[in-house]
Amino acid sequence: MTSMRTSTVSFPALLTLTFAMTVQTGCKRPPAAPAELDQLCAYLFTHFDDEDPAALEVGIDNLEAWLDLSLEETLEGYEVSVLEQSAVDALDDVDRDLSGVVGAAVGYESHNSVMDQTYALVIADQVAVFEGTYSEYTREFLSDEECFMSQECDTARMLNSGVADYPFSLEITSSSWGDFRWVERGGSTFSTGEYSLAHRTYLTGPAEVNVDWVQVREQYYLDIVMPRDDGALKLQATWFVAELGDAPLPENMALQLVIGSMQDSGGKIDDWIDENL
Repeated sequence: MTSMRTSTVSFPALLTLTFAMTVQTGCKRPPAAPAELDQLCAYLFTHFDDEDPAALEVGIDNLEAWLDLSLEETLEGYEVSVLEQSAVDALDDVDRDLSGVVGAAVGYESHNSVMDQTYALVIADQVAVFEGTYSEYTREFLSDEECFMSQECDTARMLNSGVADYPFSLEITSSSWGDFRWVERGGSTFSTGEYSLAHRTYLTGPAEVNVDWVQVREQYYLDIVMPRDDGALKLQATWFVAELGDAPLPENMALQLVIGSMQDSGGKIDDWIDENL
């Protein structure tokens, strides 16, 4: 069984440096990005669709700097429970409630490039990529995915529908909005000058579960993939609101199942790329 621990690392000097590099005369400065992972994940989720990408650029710079020093802290699961109600209220006109929200983040180092991972996430059959995770997965593209893959378009949007299989015979059917965004980071001390990939999803409504002892009312997901000289650095974060009734497993097991799914996904993407690209 995986365990989850929390840790904090302070980067006041990093904040000053990164913030200063993004300020140009006559330009509005982006919101100050936090340095702690818990708050940083929420910041990136909140500013995902800002018209001006400056906040995302600063946030990803800070995320990469944090992971450079503390990636191992995330491998078993890192608690990220901070997600503001205002952030999810701004997504659409759906009435959402974050009462009881819990979350975790998991880091991963890949030998495959950001572009190859993007192909696996955007274009490829998700049942094949995440073998053993989904029994069904369909997408309706609401934008031109080929334009996005060529980087002529900055964003891509889709409606996902899937059936996911979990241990304890759990089967979860859900529908979610999926958004992808290229983030160019040419001015960062920590970037290679290439594009990073930002990926965000959230449920369109409560998921359907095949048992009556658990209900998943809310789920929000963030995935950031950053280029490295020998591959990519990846951070996933998931927040969810679940209700457990007469459950045959401890309450913290729901969080551990989510952590385990994120831990497995990086390797599954790499395996699919190695076999198909």
